[in-house]
Amino acid sequence: PNIFNRFYQSSVNTKAEGGLGIGLALSMEFVKLMKGKMWVESQIDEVETGSTFFVQFPKKEVIKMITTEEQEMINHENEVDIIPILLNENIPNNADLETILIVEDNYDLRDYLSYTLSPHYNIITAENGQEGLEKLQITNHRDFGAGCQLILSDVMMPIMDGFEFLEKVKANDKWRGLPFIMLTARAEMQTRLNALRIGVDDYLLKPFDEEELLVRVKNLIANYKERIATTRILSEDTVEQPKEIMVLKADQEWLATLEQLIFAEIDNSIFSVDFLAEALSINRKTLYNKIKELTGLTPTKYIRAIRLQKAKNLLEKGIAVNVVALQVGFQNTEYFSTLFKENFGKPPSFYRN
Repeated sequence: PNIFNRFYQSSVNTKAEGGLGIGLALSMEFVKLMKGKMWVESQIDEVETGSTFFVQFPKKEVIKMITTEEQEMINHENEVDIIPILLNENIPNNADLETILIVEDNYDLRDYLSYTLSPHYNIITAENGQEGLEKLQITNHRDFGAGCQLILSDVMMPIMDGFEFLEKVKANDKWRGLPFIMLTARAEMQTRLNALRIGVDDYLLKPFDEEELLVRVKNLIANYKERIATTRILSEDTVEQPKEIMVLKADQEWLATLEQLIFAEIDNSIFSVDFLAEALSINRKTLYNKIKELTGLTPTKYIRAIRLQKAKNLLEKGIAVNVVALQVGFQNTEYFSTLFKENFGKPPSFYRN
């Protein structure tokens, strides 16, 4: 009875590979759009004999005489311009562009992501987490401008899935500072992905909007650059080379505590950095330096990022824009909408049902 529900999978105790629970749900939506019916009949006895799927469409005959000119116009409209996707050999080819590692097992989606991002970034691709680790091993990350500056990974992949890949990346001193965006088709995974720190890592739900993808990638790489710059400034008085950016477990726990304090006051429009510093029993300058080093954001921008992320979650549930704005501490809905579009690439009204 559940197989037409979006994201449903019957094999819940096996490692997820391939299927996402989208196909039948999408098929059902198409059938309903065409005023049809779709159902399944199964027979299970001592030996499973299988299932039969039925699709029924209403028959509608349309007869219309068209002119030669109309036919030529139809033929012209049906012509498809084939745009070749020129894939690189996984070698960064433009020193002026940052480099992104795309880890995705679906060939079409991997090519689509490469095609979307390649005008702005060098692209390295891998088919699963294991191959992604191998690509990272042969790439230099010690200086910005060389190697990979962001990882974009699917969740469900064979051999090594996205979560295992994420764990191995974050466990490595050389890579744990790299921004990591997770692509997922399953909304219920948001709770697991909330462990990823805002300003350091992110997630996008499939299907995603191209403009939002480009904006999120741009923002994360900009934050990464700022974290590097901050780390170098803090290391200027030492004879050692600037430290590799590392968000250690203790730092992640500190950020989690910080987020909890912000969430507790998220609807308070006058919540300030001074209040946060006092709650953490540290001075404002220390708070500023630590947040800046770990996320690349100032405390004010960090608080704003959490407000906007919370707003996005509420909007995805269908709550009205003006209500969401107040719930995350914005008195001015227009100002909230402007900031939201700058951060996510589309206005809050995009989520209206």
